[in-house]
Amino acid sequence: MTDEELDGSDATQEYEIKFADIVSIEKDNNSSTVVLRNGKTLSLTGTNDVDQSNRGIWLDHPNLGRLEINWKQFQKLNIKPVTVDWLNFDDYAAMVHPMAGTITLRSGETVKAVQIIYDLNQQSQFELLEAKINGANRQLPFRLVKKLTVKNEQSVDLLLRDGSVLVAYGTHSVNRDNIGLLITSADQQQWLQWKDIQAIEFD
Repeated sequence: MTDEELDGSDATQEYEIKFADIVSIEKDNNSSTVVLRNGKTLSLTGTNDVDQSNRGIWLDHPNLGRLEINWKQFQKLNIKPVTVDWLNFDDYAAMVHPMAGTITLRSGETVKAVQIIYDLNQQSQFELLEAKINGANRQLPFRLVKKLTVKNEQSVDLLLRDGSVLVAYGTHSVNRDNIGLLITSADQQQWLQWKDIQAIEFD
């Protein structure tokens, strides 16, 4: 929150600076250059807010989900107002209905499902697919995923509804440890093991 404080020190003193008073934070080896709204520039070190012991940054965005940026990847944060169309309660309520779609099996058979329980625990579009993408931890809402294709035992390709393609890996949600799908089709429930699944195209 903007009323929380960034801690650090330079050669002369220790600082506790509210994020509301900061224009930018830029990594500089094992310290950070912090530009304040009063025009002052500080080079701070000595705490995990500003040096390499920083545990990372979570970025939340309605069209990206949640992205973890670790300190090695981080370079600079500019703090300023942004316009974001966050979902409200009614938006989430509209997505409570079960996920549905078409599953393609490795045998070539396709199955139309009116309900999909992914990894036996995720049922609706507002739930999150957790995986590593481009070296970063992501929590991606299922509502953003158009198609999931098994790439190999360790990863899947994700086709998003905006047309972009991502490779997801690193968690049981997208590798051979996935427990599989519990689907409802033609009023019958069926468990599909992950090893038998080739692709899932969500409605």
